[in-house]
Amino acid sequence: MTGTMDRDRAVDLMVRLDRRFAEAKDDLNALDAAVGDGDHGTTIQRGMAAALHAVQAADCASAGAVFKVAGDGFQRASGGAGGLLFAQIFKSIGQAAGDGDVAPGDLAKGLAGAKAMVARFGRAQRGDKTMLDALGPAADTLANGGDLAKAAASAANGAAATRDMAATQGRARFVADGGRGHIDPGAQSVALIVETLAAV
Repeated sequence: MTGTMDRDRAVDLMVRLDRRFAEAKDDLNALDAAVGDGDHGTTIQRGMAAALHAVQAADCASAGAVFKVAGDGFQRASGGAGGLLFAQIFKSIGQAAGDGDVAPGDLAKGLAGAKAMVARFGRAQRGDKTMLDALGPAADTLANGGDLAKAAASAANGAAATRDMAATQGRARFVADGGRGHIDPGAQSVALIVETLAAV
């Protein structure tokens, strides 16, 4: 992204995320069926739909407000630890932007904050086969001066790498060989979020 993301672009992002996760729901559920309850796609899609609805109902005045309202809406609808962790991506970006537009530095700060919160709250680190394996590389790419396209590629590569990992966190650690051979659905969802950010 060059320049800043204003309110209208932020709302467009939420529209695109809602559509993207509606399309990806079945694929994400299939990934989750191999390592968890099989409902990750449904949960994330419900959260994204609620995030968009909350934004449209709130008449947000700034891009920062859009992200904060979206995070709150997502968390209320999706619930649980997963809902909290994914909502934090939006909330952290909103907090970094405050009441203004979202600048590239805000995205970097927001993803770094989300990464730290996921690691702390989820008691996870890179290599544990979680959403952090995509979120971490994306955040680090932005922190090191890379653009969103590079961050999206880093997240996608991080998600793909979870196929060869054995989970040490979450339900996947209870399946055969820690779910090795299957991509972590949370990491894949993070990759889709960052990919959509780059597209906007």
